[in-house]
Amino acid sequence: MNWLSIAFIIGGTQGIFLGVALSNYSKRHPGHPFLMALIWSLTISLLLRLTYSESDYIYLRYPHLTIVGDFALFLIGPALYYYTQFMIDKTYKLSRSIWLHLLPFFLFILSFGYLLFLSRDELLLLHSNGKIYPYYTTIFSCAIIQITSYSLFLIRQIDGTKQISKQPVAYLKIIIYALLTTALCWIPGHLFSCLPSFNPFLSNLFYQISFLLMSISIFIIGLYAIRMPEIFRAKPDQTEKYQHSYLDEHKAQVIKSQLLQLLATQTPYLDANLSLPILAKMLNTNQVYLSQVINEQLGKSFHEFINEYRIQHFIEKAQHPNYSHLTLQAIALESGFKTKASFYKAFKKKMLQTPAQYLKSHSK
Repeated sequence: MNWLSIAFIIGGTQGIFLGVALSNYSKRHPGHPFLMALIWSLTISLLLRLTYSESDYIYLRYPHLTIVGDFALFLIGPALYYYTQFMIDKTYKLSRSIWLHLLPFFLFILSFGYLLFLSRDELLLLHSNGKIYPYYTTIFSCAIIQITSYSLFLIRQIDGTKQISKQPVAYLKIIIYALLTTALCWIPGHLFSCLPSFNPFLSNLFYQISFLLMSISIFIIGLYAIRMPEIFRAKPDQTEKYQHSYLDEHKAQVIKSQLLQLLATQTPYLDANLSLPILAKMLNTNQVYLSQVINEQLGKSFHEFINEYRIQHFIEKAQHPNYSHLTLQAIALESGFKTKASFYKAFKKKMLQTPAQYLKSHSK
């Protein structure tokens, strides 16, 4: 057993432990089921592929395990997609389009599921005479295309999404880039296995690297689960808080639209004395309805929501040359923060950096 196989076993074992541990979270994030699907898909693919790459004994006795692991590859992309949607949009709702995302998985079960019903000797015969190689070619070609497409789309979507905390952005991007690199490493391995002058060493090397990256993806999720468990937990349910509210969905959407328009056109958040009652009065609504809309429709508290606008205003001004003569504290006060302490606390909570560190790393 080489060090790569040990890494696979560690990654797979951590995936099992992580899957069990996260299932016991008392307050789960809405995207939790898809995170679980992602973890178990990675773990199954990793451990069952190990039976093929590490031990002829295991593969010769249980060749069907590798097929099951290959099918799990087609759940990685959809699970990552839906988990990301719930992470970047707290109001996201599932639709029937989920079946379109799962279509490749079901198509491959229909196309190659018969292999699971072959006897062990029949499956090994297909392997020995090379007739199973078209199956591997098709599986890995489609897996490469699917995971790469999902990863590139999600990276672009995250980069274009505003009003999202930097914590989940960094966490999601690391996972997505790890899985994208995994798929890209499959390409040379796949090409080497398809060339007339088949080079098993190079082909196997790239496949091993790709599955090592898959193991690293599981490790990253585990690391964030330990360091930032709040990412994986849902915020307190507001249902009970507003159970006696008469605010219906239509009225909530109207208030939300008016709120966003008001903030974009009149910038009331620049007033350091802005409060929930004042903002509600500007919108001709009551503060209970407004608080409910901000909590439920936008998934934030009033102060979190307003401070995000103030932070964005601060960043735009601090990066503009016309304001280079002002101190960061002066710009922060102009952006609606009452004190230097409240500004630094809000900024670091959202951006995970001090204002100076952020501006230095994002200097044009």
